[in-house]
Amino acid sequence: MKLSVSLPETECDFLDNCVENGTYASRSAVVARALRLLRTADLGRMYEEAYAEWQTSDEAKDWESLDLTDWEK
Repeated sequence: MKLSVSLPETECDFLDNCVENGTYASRSAVVARALRLLRTADLGRMYEEAYAEWQTSDEAKDWESLDLTDWEK
């Protein structure tokens, strides 16, 4: 899929440097990598929020009441 974006010159220079130094094969590869990293960063925050919400739930209290020492053997 084709996508057109407008970027400041400094960002375009950065893309070009990544390609010129051989880190990435193309500008598109640099942008795709950046998007994957952004998605990962957002997922981390989302997991933190979900875990914090779970900790205050009734289900978390139920799990706290379990004795899991037999499972460790």
